[in-house]
Amino acid sequence: MKTNTSRGAAFFIASFALIMAPQVAGATTISSAPLFSLAAKPAAPLYLYIPSIKLLSNVEGVGVNEKGNMDVPSGKSNSVGWYQYGVVPGGVGTAVIDAHNTAAFKNLKDLAVGQKFYIKDAKGAWLAFKVTKSQVYSMKTLQPSTLFAATNSRQVNLITCAGINLGNGEATHRLIVSAELV
Repeated sequence: MKTNTSRGAAFFIASFALIMAPQVAGATTISSAPLFSLAAKPAAPLYLYIPSIKLLSNVEGVGVNEKGNMDVPSGKSNSVGWYQYGVVPGGVGTAVIDAHNTAAFKNLKDLAVGQKFYIKDAKGAWLAFKVTKSQVYSMKTLQPSTLFAATNSRQVNLITCAGINLGNGEATHRLIVSAELV
């Protein structure tokens, strides 16, 4: 999913200022933006906003890389990757979003249970998710069923590398932050 960088940057600045600004009579805030309806069919994610770690990122659709692992946005990108062949955030099941721990998800470890984050979809709705779990898993024991959990609820897993960098583009562990639609 390609995004227009200047349009994305303008949205980032405007949205961040709008969300972080104090309440002003008549102002639009995230709480007055259109909210997701469970009756609506979820649309592809465009932006991820995590207020507690001051992150507002473009969401890129990703697939798998040559090693057979979920791909991530390239390099030092501030974008996050949504596994586009899986569940759409807000849909039944577990959607998965990843990013490098040296880029967009550098502060993901600070996102705590009970805190909320938001995803803006292609229909303009903001979906609110509440963190239910934050756990580090060894790559030796991490199962795909943990990341892509089959469930009747509407969940998102945010994932990034953790542990020791092995120097070959791999790390020994993964941090997974799980959340449910509220």
